[in-house]
Amino acid sequence: MRRKPVSCLALLLLSSVLAVAAAAARADDQAERFELGRRLAAFEAVWQQQKDPRARTRALKHLQDAADAFLFKFYMGEGRQREAARALDRARFALESDKELPAALLWAESLFWNPDRRFIDTATPALPVHLLPYYQVKADLPGAARLRLTLLAGHGKPPLAKSETAIAKLPLRVKLSLKAIPEGDHLLRAEVLVAGRVLVHSEQTLSCAARLSPRLQALHTAVAAWPRASGDTQKETVRGLADLLERLSRKHLLETSYPACRLLGEAEAAAAAIARGKPFYGCKKPGEFWLTLALDTKRVPARLAVPEQAAAGKPLPLVIVIHGTGGSENMFFAAHGPGLLPRLCRQRGWLLVAPRSSFAGPPAIPDLLAEVDKLYPVDKKRVFLIGHSIGATHAVNVAQQTPRRFAGVAALSPAGGSVRPSKGLVNLPIFIGVGSEDFLMKNLLVPGNAATLRRQLEKAGARKVCYREYPRVEHLTVVLTALPDAFAFFDRAAKR
Repeated sequence: MRRKPVSCLALLLLSSVLAVAAAAARADDQAERFELGRRLAAFEAVWQQQKDPRARTRALKHLQDAADAFLFKFYMGEGRQREAARALDRARFALESDKELPAALLWAESLFWNPDRRFIDTATPALPVHLLPYYQVKADLPGAARLRLTLLAGHGKPPLAKSETAIAKLPLRVKLSLKAIPEGDHLLRAEVLVAGRVLVHSEQTLSCAARLSPRLQALHTAVAAWPRASGDTQKETVRGLADLLERLSRKHLLETSYPACRLLGEAEAAAAAIARGKPFYGCKKPGEFWLTLALDTKRVPARLAVPEQAAAGKPLPLVIVIHGTGGSENMFFAAHGPGLLPRLCRQRGWLLVAPRSSFAGPPAIPDLLAEVDKLYPVDKKRVFLIGHSIGATHAVNVAQQTPRRFAGVAALSPAGGSVRPSKGLVNLPIFIGVGSEDFLMKNLLVPGNAATLRRQLEKAGARKVCYREYPRVEHLTVVLTALPDAFAFFDRAAKR
């Protein structure tokens, strides 16, 4: 059997994915990923507001440094993520001003804070919180520096708890006293002040549940009674949530903010429904769900966004998104906008599913489609694929295998791959979006990039290729820049 050619970039990205996958299993690395994601979202928020070409040009070098650190310097271990975070911060600073930051602000921006855990019992008397440097800067700890912590109720009522502590040295460990905290997914805010002025602030979800340990134990007991190889998405989702919630309760600081209290309630209700022989997930419920899809012999974590239109029970268009190197099912929800992709789908009343890819690529997409269709009826004539970076390469490869299954494909900054002639590709709408400053476009040693993909598709007979190159945009920002155009392209395809 002849093997398909693989570009040198694809091999390098594969090595990076393997390193990321190995590191992501460590709890401390998950906290690092959370912090990197927070800084990416902070940068993207400024990028979307700042339209001045000069400001965006100032940020470009730092963005390219961030992509280089995260994608290729995997040999640095956790230092790779911190180097990428430093570059993202510098890109954000460059967007905001052409002047150097004051030393005190530079110092405050370099800090990293974490609660002891993000899922606690409502009877917990105090929550330890740690503050430490995330990366090194040429700035000393300023005088009159303080850390203010505020716990805000999820429903927006007055603060549930507050504390303020002087920062005499780093790392700093403080305790936020808690009393009579209600159940819910609340917001924990940290602010760094110097001389009474707030320099930086950020927030994380802190979930609180009554009788947490016995409820988790009851959930594990219910799950243990089910066959391990159940092949049932309802059961596998409850099993996956039980493991996730246990990790959150045991000081594992995972890569994204989970609404753990809500997820615990869902898992309990799902387990009770299963005991009655009834399904819980699907059933015309709109909302956002963390699922474990039972695909043949595999269990695939996935995030599913379901619009209000699902309540009618009619088939809906479906968008399947494939993340890039080092990403996960949370990437297109917590970053790239953030939340731009779910918002675009929600505006149209479309389903959205983001599966977790392995180092070998995404799960079997036809099986994924069939499993989503069991939960919510899918309009088979309007199924769309989106991918970024190596995920874009996977999206094109998947589309080549069964082109008539998809109504359109969006490949954003594809990284390598090859195209085979296929009759099915002739009329398949394919959108290619890339930044003019993408390192893949600049590196002549890389054989597979967006321009190459375009030529290969046209040579293979594809007649509905839309190619967009965005000025002053590189590998990271192409997603939030190109997604609106990709969806306008999908809108036209959906009306065929």
